[in-house]
Amino acid sequence: MQYGFFKKIIVLVKIIRNRREVKKQEEGMGVKKTGEKYRCNVCGNEVVVTKVGGGELVCCNKPMEKIEG
Repeated sequence: MQYGFFKKIIVLVKIIRNRREVKKQEEGMGVKKTGEKYRCNVCGNEVVVTKVGGGELVCCNKPMEKIEG
């Protein structure tokens, strides 16, 4: 009896993790248009996008934060 309960819990945890990963991917879709500005929260470097190539901007091994655009 308890096995079925724990199996349901495991499935729910997997669903929640999957939704979190999808949300992270949607949020971190990366550069979408020219003129966007990004800042590194570790060292303070700032970047202005001049050519869109997709992906995610990374500095100091951390994703950069979008500040404008």
